[in-house]
Amino acid sequence: MALLFYQNINIQISGKIDFNTKTNSGVWADISVGDSIIRCYSVHLKSNQISRKAQEVVDDMENNQKIESKNIKNILSLYKNNVQIRAEQVKIVKKEILSSPYPVIIGADFNDPPISYTYKQFSEKLHDSFKDKGVGLGISYGGVIPFLRIDYLLVSDKLKTLDFSNYNVNYSDHFPILASYKID
Repeated sequence: MALLFYQNINIQISGKIDFNTKTNSGVWADISVGDSIIRCYSVHLKSNQISRKAQEVVDDMENNQKIESKNIKNILSLYKNNVQIRAEQVKIVKKEILSSPYPVIIGADFNDPPISYTYKQFSEKLHDSFKDKGVGLGISYGGVIPFLRIDYLLVSDKLKTLDFSNYNVNYSDHFPILASYKID
C-alpha cells in the first residue's frame, strides 16, 4: 500500500511491529505534512492459507465431482486457527494505534471481511475510508474466493476522507485501494 501526499513531507521517526513471523508484520512512520504530523501504519495480518483447498473445492464443483467434506473441514479448521492468531496480532496493533500521539492512517491487509472481529476492533476507533467515500462492494481480493473486501484504509477522527477508489488490476491477488484525506 502506498501513501501519497501532495505537499512537502518529512519522515520524523519510524518503527516496526513484529509478530514473530517471516510473512506478517507491520511498519509505521510519523510523517510531517505541512504543520501536522500523521502516524501511518502498513500492516499485514496472518493469512488464512485456504486458497489451495478452496481451489480444490471449486475444481470439484466445476467437474461435477463430489465435494470432499474433508476439504471443507480443512478450510474451516485453517480459518479458525488463523482467526485466533489474527486476534492476538490485532491486540498488538491496536495497542500501538491507541498509544499514538498523532492522528492515524492504517493501510492493512486484515485477511478478514468487514463482519469480522478484526475489523470490529479497528473500526471502533477509526473510520473506514471505503464506507465514507467508496462505491460498490469494495472488493480488494481477486483470488479463488470471490467478492472479498479484506484490505482497508482506516483513519482517525482528525482526518476526513475526500475520496476512495478500488482498482481491479492484476498486480497480485489483491487489488490496489487509494484514498485522499484532509486534515481537520
